[in-house]
Formats: sequence, structure tokens, C-alpha cells
Amino acid sequence: MKKLAIKWPNLEGRLDVETEKLYRLYTLREDHRQAAIGIALLALVVALTIPNDFVFPMEPAHFILLMTSRAIFIVYSIALILYLHRNSDPVKYDNNIFLWGLFGVAVNLLIIFSRPAAYTGHAMADVVILIIIYLGAPFRLLYRVILALLFTGGCLAYLVVNAPQLTFPWIRVEVLSLVFVNIVGLIISHHLYSYRRKQFVTQMAEVKAKEELRLAASRDSMTGILNHRTFFEQGERELKRFARYGKVFSLIEIDIDDFKGINDTHGHVEGDNVLLKLVDMVSSHIRQSDVFGRTGGDEFCILLIETNKADAMDIAERIRATCCNCRLNAATGTPIHFTVSVGLVESSKDDAGIGQMYSRADAAMYRAKREGHNRVCAD
Repeated sequence: MKKLAIKWPNLEGRLDVETEKLYRLYTLREDHRQAAIGIALLALVVALTIPNDFVFPMEPAHFILLMTSRAIFIVYSIALILYLHRNSDPVKYDNNIFLWGLFGVAVNLLIIFSRPAAYTGHAMADVVILIIIYLGAPFRLLYRVILALLFTGGCLAYLVVNAPQLTFPWIRVEVLSLVFVNIVGLIISHHLYSYRRKQFVTQMAEVKAKEELRLAASRDSMTGILNHRTFFEQGERELKRFARYGKVFSLIEIDIDDFKGINDTHGHVEGDNVLLKLVDMVSSHIRQSDVFGRTGGDEFCILLIETNKADAMDIAERIRATCCNCRLNAATGTPIHFTVSVGLVESSKDDAGIGQMYSRADAAMYRAKREGHNRVCAD
């Protein structure tokens, strides 16, 4: 026999943990502003009930207790607004508002139990307080529901205690008002709670799609590294940085020797595998801060950031040696051997643009080919 499973309403939304964290951090500043208004409103409601203490008959000790509670709550509210302005932790934000809300509920229930049963102006104030609880401060919906139910329970307890002194129609109006505001408040706040999260997810999806399009436009479709246009854009930025701060960098151009022969002998699929293998080997010899791109069919370039010619020569030689010692097996089982010719230059104040620097590296690379391939030449 299957056990009966009770499914509670999902008050916390349906975002995964990481997305919820991003959402809360993204909306925290806006939440702070709205929470400040809600906190100030509830403090104002408490302050507006002060004249009642001078009208309703009560013991001096009770009067002092009420005035002290109000004063503490108002000061607490001001301090919380100032604290939230400096807070950057969503969890602390939720917890602090919840603790403030618990104290606020206690203070307002103390005020409610201090008024005469014959006083009929309390119903409107109770409704306003419930509305503020649900819609005043955007924090965890579950916490808002807890506060609303505690306050509603206190109001109902007041009606039960004072039922003999209240007329039945008035009790019915009070109860219906409390039930109505709780139902409507929960529906509206849950709708806003869910809508804001859906809007955030949609916005994140749009940002992700735009980023993917931007990356696709900047990447070589086969190898996944930077394409010709993006590489040279990065190069121009690096050259400007060199001109401004004097931080040298080096440019390496790599060209596979007799790549056409590899394609003719083994086919274009195997030629593509050689390109992918080259990209993998080069990537293992450079840093994440370096810029690596495909600038031609079998031609690749590297910007070695803050690297002089001597250090760049060591890196270029390691890349050349790794390619020379690499052996690939074609689908037919035939081994594929390939070498590269490398041209290398260091940034110079005479370079008017990255194109001029590339021309110098290109000339050095062709010199390496003329001198017999499988070597590095520097300008």
C-alpha cells in the first residue's frame, strides 16, 4: 500500500542553489531600498499609535512598557535600515529582517492587547500591518508567511479573549479581513516572488546567449582558439599597452611545413587532426594570459605577454621540438610526422601597429623555411 504523500506549496521558488545565490546578489541593492521603505512604514504605524496610550486608561507600568517597546522598535528599525545599506550578504539580510519582524509582531500584539475591546479602529491597523509584512520588504517568502501567521494568530487570540465585549458582526468583519488579507497577500507576494526570479532567469539566458554568440564570433570554428580578426584586435590592445607602460611582449608565428603534402597524402580529415594536435601542444607550452589564435589555414600566432625575445625563443624552441617529436597515426595506421617553421619578434617602438609587427614575424618565419624548415628564426 502506497503511503500518502503531502506536497507542501513551494514557497521558495524553483531555482537551483547557485542560480538563487546569483539572483539574491544581483537584486540585493534593490531589495535594500524596498526593505528600507517597508521597515520605515511599520515603524511609522507603531509611532502613530502613541496618542492612544494617552487616551486609553491603563496602569503606569503598562504605559511605560508600551512607550519603551515603541521607542526600542523605532530605534531598532532605524539601525536596521543603516545596517542593510552596508550589508552584502543575502542570508544575513533575510535573517536580520526576520528577527526585526518577530520583534515588530511582538510589539504590535502588545499594543493590540492594550486597547479596549470597544475600540473599533484597530481592524484597519491590523490589515495595514499584514500588508506591510507581505509586501513591505522583499525577503524569504517563508519568513514572511511565518510572521503573517504569528500576527494573525495573535489578532485572533485577542478576539477570542475579548469576544464577550464585542458584537458578532464586528468579530466576523475582523476575522474575514484577516483571512482575506492573508490569502491575497500570499498570492500577490508569491506571484511577485516567482515573477522576479523568472525574469532574472530569462535575463541570464539572454546574457548567456549573447556571450555564446560573441565567443562564436571571436573563435575559430574548428580549433576553438581565437580567429584572425580577434587575434589582431587583441594584438592592437597589447601594442597600445606596450606604448603606454613599456611592457614588452613577443609575437610568434607558427607555420606547418608542407601541410599541403600532408593533406594530399593522408586526406583533409587527417590534416585537420594535425591542426588540432598542434593547437593542443602549443596550449600546453603557453600561459592563460598569452593570446593564441589561428591566422591562416595552417598558420598560428601567439602573443607572449610581458615576455622578451630571449624567453620567447625558449618557448618557441620547446614548441618546435614537441612538434618534431610528435607522431600521429592516421586512420589507416600510417604514422604522420610533421614539423613547423617559426618566426619570432619582440615589440618595438617602431611598430606602428600589430600588422607591422606581424609582417616582421612573417618575414622571420619564411626565413626559417628557406633555411631548411623545422627551425626558429628571430627578427
